[in-house]
Amino acid sequence: MTIPTRVLFGLSIATAVAAAVTVAFAITVYLGISKDTSLLEQSGRIRGTVQRLAKNELSGSPPARLIADVDSGLGKLELAVSEGREYQASRDSLRALDAKWQDFKVMLRSSQGLPQDEYRVELMAMSESLWYLADSVVAQIRASSELILYQARYLLVSLGALLALAVSVALLARSHVAGKLEAASYTDHLTGLYNRRFFAAALLQESRRAERSGAAFSLIFFDLDEFKQVNDRAGHPAGDRCLVAVAAAVAARMRRSDLLFRLGGDEFAALLPGTGGTEGVAAAEMVRLAVVELPPAAGGAGVTISLGVSAWRHGQDAETLQKEADEALYLAKQSGRNRTVLFGSTSA
Repeated sequence: MTIPTRVLFGLSIATAVAAAVTVAFAITVYLGISKDTSLLEQSGRIRGTVQRLAKNELSGSPPARLIADVDSGLGKLELAVSEGREYQASRDSLRALDAKWQDFKVMLRSSQGLPQDEYRVELMAMSESLWYLADSVVAQIRASSELILYQARYLLVSLGALLALAVSVALLARSHVAGKLEAASYTDHLTGLYNRRFFAAALLQESRRAERSGAAFSLIFFDLDEFKQVNDRAGHPAGDRCLVAVAAAVAARMRRSDLLFRLGGDEFAALLPGTGGTEGVAAAEMVRLAVVELPPAAGGAGVTISLGVSAWRHGQDAETLQKEADEALYLAKQSGRNRTVLFGSTSA
């Protein structure tokens, strides 16, 4: 199946865009992971500071610096989690932690006059409640981070697959275009037959093969009779349609091993491997009749061809074979057209 070049390039561009989008997502995820790491450190620091503050308060050490650290840490944490829907649960827990922290500070300020044992119990209970709330914030941020890490792994796998697909599509497109360019270099653009350039290489190769193996082959030259009149009468577009119809009719009568060429204008050639002079004439006659039978709708309308056949002989080079086929074609034209002539034969 032939894939249109535009489809291949479209697939390549779409895959490249998808890969670029995935890279952008991967960068976003990386930044999110960096942010989560910072949040985990901040919330963990608050959790530890609350414990130290309670211990220092019970030992009589001034807790002012630790209180300032918690206030600063909560402010930074609240600002950080205020962005992003993934921190909704963390925001709710952080609000509860902040409310409990405000109560804790009130208790510290109003501790004078309370019995020592009663204050110690309340302080420890409040401190433990703060620790659990801070730990809840840590757990929720960690859960968000693990989800992002899972998404990152998925995105990286997807990115690898997309990049592999992009490379595959690009290579396929390159191969497809290279194949089309190569085919265009030896294909006639109008009829789809092989062109003169390929004819020269194929004839030389077939001559060398025959010289090595001794297997016969035939060369046929043919062109349309009075083709100039078709162009003059009906115009060049009609002439092109006629050439295409003749090429298709001849190709339909050829064997799979035969090679058919358009040499230029209305001039054609055919290489018939494993075919001697008699078989070459029979093949040429079959081709001639196929063109005669072309209906007007197919570009026929009385179009005929003349053919010259030359059979390879041992020791004969490609240039001599072409000259003989050309002479046979000339003789067919001079003998009234719409006929086949074998080089060296006595009848035309």
